Amino acid sequence: MDFVLYFDYAAFLIFAFLIASIFLKRQFVGTGNKIFLAILIVALIANVLDVVASLTWLDTTLLFWLNTFFFAFRCAIAMLLFFYGANLGKVFHKITKRKWPLFITLAPYLILIITLFINPFNKMIFDYLPGPTYVRGPFAWIAYAVGYGYVTAALVIILLSRKSHLKSQVFAVAVAYVLQISASIVQFFVVNMLVEMLITATTLLTLSMYIESPENFIDYKTGCRSFQSFTNEISQRFDLGNEFGVMLIQIRNTSALYNLYGHKAAIEYTRKFARGIEERIRKADRAALLYYLGDSVFAAIFPKIELGEACFAKVSQEKFDLVLHEDMPFHFITVSCYAHCPKDCRSTESMVSFSTSFFDLTEGSVLKLEAYRQEQGNVLFELDHILEKAIHNKAFSLYYQPIYSIKEGRYNSAEALLRLEDPIFGTILPSLIIPYAENCGKIIDIGNIVLEKSFGFFVSKLRGKLDYLELNVSPLQLIDPGFASSLIAMAKSFGVEAKEIILEITESAAMPDDPSIQGNISALVEAGYRIAIDDFGTGFSNLSRLAQLDIHILKFDISITRMIDKDGRNEFILGLIKLFHGKGMKILFEGVESQDIASLLDKMGADYIQGYLYSPPRPEEVFLSLLD
Repeated sequence: MDFVLYFDYAAFLIFAFLIASIFLKRQFVGTGNKIFLAILIVALIANVLDVVASLTWLDTTLLFWLNTFFFAFRCAIAMLLFFYGANLGKVFHKITKRKWPLFITLAPYLILIITLFINPFNKMIFDYLPGPTYVRGPFAWIAYAVGYGYVTAALVIILLSRKSHLKSQVFAVAVAYVLQISASIVQFFVVNMLVEMLITATTLLTLSMYIESPENFIDYKTGCRSFQSFTNEISQRFDLGNEFGVMLIQIRNTSALYNLYGHKAAIEYTRKFARGIEERIRKADRAALLYYLGDSVFAAIFPKIELGEACFAKVSQEKFDLVLHEDMPFHFITVSCYAHCPKDCRSTESMVSFSTSFFDLTEGSVLKLEAYRQEQGNVLFELDHILEKAIHNKAFSLYYQPIYSIKEGRYNSAEALLRLEDPIFGTILPSLIIPYAENCGKIIDIGNIVLEKSFGFFVSKLRGKLDYLELNVSPLQLIDPGFASSLIAMAKSFGVEAKEIILEITESAAMPDDPSIQGNISALVEAGYRIAIDDFGTGFSNLSRLAQLDIHILKFDISITRMIDKDGRNEFILGLIKLFHGKGMKILFEGVESQDIASLLDKMGADYIQGYLYSPPRPEEVFLSLLD
């Protein structure tokens, strides 16, 4: 029998190319990468065996054993494809870490191996007749059935887990696995047309393009594994219920690095820093992996908690002084912590929320989680779930702090401030809620709840008692192109007039280059809404540009209020008041706590005062009693 070998030659080139590219790109760190590499190596060996076993001039006995090993390796490809699909479907560890699921998975392959090595005696799978001529035995279908079974099971797992993957990835995997089944069917009926290995190579090339592509799991800025890889890995570990450790490190002074050396050099420094961290964690635990989560945050996952703790103890005390060139030294300032899972974080969501927020909890270089727990409980670890539940139930409440008009001698307005009382964790402060909600995209939903509650309360309880209400708006709300029209429509539905609302925004939001922010502010001003700049003095203000904006109230931050009555400061603050009064703005001072300061502000020409001298923020009923 003459065999057509051109397809096998082409398949060999594809397998070799894919294996070389994996080693060049170092795509062999994670479980899925290792399985994929194993598939390629096994497929390459099967490919070579397929070619050599087709050389009919070889000794019949040798051909017999070459075909035996070819069947063993060919079916190993199908088994490994099953494990690859199980890993994509996040059930790999559930199968491999338990005896019975693993035994059931391996059993078909073991049966095939036993059958193959009995075949020399009973010739039930295949045989060679004089010539030599290759012929199949009555039980040749077993080798194909085992392969079909593994690939079909993998396809089912992928389809069941399709919601956790991109549609293009699910489609690519489905097509690849169907191709693999089709290849076996073609090979079964057309013995001498050796297309199976070429179609296998096409299958693996498809998987490489859509699943194993570096952009799916490698962060090019640092060369580390990506945030998506991090979430996938910890999801699998939580599913298994095993203990593991996570070390988190954030670079505090990234902006200084970029300012000093520019973008290109900063990237090189960051990569060098990442390599240094990776060397340290791999020395501590060869199974540990390093990830880059964005915002200068790195994470290392340690399968063994005690090894991770030892590594953390060393790394957290080290200084990272790196030199890219002789005249370019840089000292990295870092903050780090170590989390035990599931002790500290019991789910993927809590781990992710903590990993993106931990660096806000300390001014030092190390965050001690035990001390944090004693002070705060588990709020941060569960914040994602807490906010989801609060948004769904609209469980947020508003407190109101009165604003005193010096000229009128009365409370003429109030600022609405967000509060959350969780039935399990108690009071959760806005200083924790707002930054996290902005980071994870929940601020839009929370902002809409604030608008609904404040509009309703003003119309039903405050109209006639206050002239207007002041509401805080996040820069991320202003980025939404439809924010202005949505707010205007909501106000109309409650019967709230534009003159009854002042929107407080930050300095950074007031002076952006983003067209969406500029468009929203312009639309709101045209509709009659007034704008206040909140916390003036906390940033690096461009006074000339700020003076050109259509701003009604400028709210001086408490840090400026505390400068009053100190040597030489009053004249400076008085100059600011006169400057902005000349531009038609009203001036409000926040954080006023004494009558002496209030009297000085009156003499200096301030318009409004807000602070504990009059009242801290109060819940609705208490605030109404204060007004009465």
